[in-house]
Amino acid sequence: MVPLSRIREAMDGIERIREKYGVYIATCGHVGDGNLHPQIGADINNREEWERAREAAREIDRLAINLGGSITGGEHGIGYLKQDMLVEQFRARSMEANLDIMRGA
Repeated sequence: MVPLSRIREAMDGIERIREKYGVYIATCGHVGDGNLHPQIGADINNREEWERAREAAREIDRLAINLGGSITGGEHGIGYLKQDMLVEQFRARSMEANLDIMRGA
């Protein structure tokens, strides 16, 4: 989830990440609130491809954080693969900034 004013930057960043890792990424979402859902295609049976996809996902999460957003819009919760990224997200901001995000401010 990124601020509306930074969606273009997010989409450009996702494209750079796609090129860097050589993975397929389709991005959809409810853009009106900045909630993007990049979907990374990878063969779980191909270890090298799977690792590139995981690294791309982590970089996308960092992109959202650096753009002043969040690694999730909250509607699906945090899964196993994003647990450590949630900690990184909260460490990147002040407590007040984290509370503002939770309030939807």
